[in-house]
Amino acid sequence: MYTNTDITLYLYDKSGNVTRLPVSGKDGKKGAFWDEVKQANILKSGLTNADTIKIMVPVANLPEGISFTAAKDMVVKDVIGFEFDNTSEASRSASLKALKAANAVYGINAADAKLYGSPGMRYYQLSCK
Repeated sequence: MYTNTDITLYLYDKSGNVTRLPVSGKDGKKGAFWDEVKQANILKSGLTNADTIKIMVPVANLPEGISFTAAKDMVVKDVIGFEFDNTSEASRSASLKALKAANAVYGINAADAKLYGSPGMRYYQLSCK
């Protein structure tokens, strides 16, 4: 699979804590394929943006048993070192605000597991906005 960038995932667990997961490839390769589309549609009711991002992440670059929470999990292009402070709800909120102020953060709307074909072709497709 062709990859063109590394990414950082921020995944929510059941208790509401946020975990940083840097995704980079092996042997100097990039960890994911990032496909960004910027589009605007003009309707009678006004201008509508249809900007979308699709990210394909090879299964080999993710930990086994990974679980995504659509509409909560987030992704940032490139590997960054920002860690969430999970000590309280207020600290998580402040961390999220700081992350968004310093980086372009995209929400994961859908995570499709494409776990068929040869092991080298299996991947997750993340749809983001």
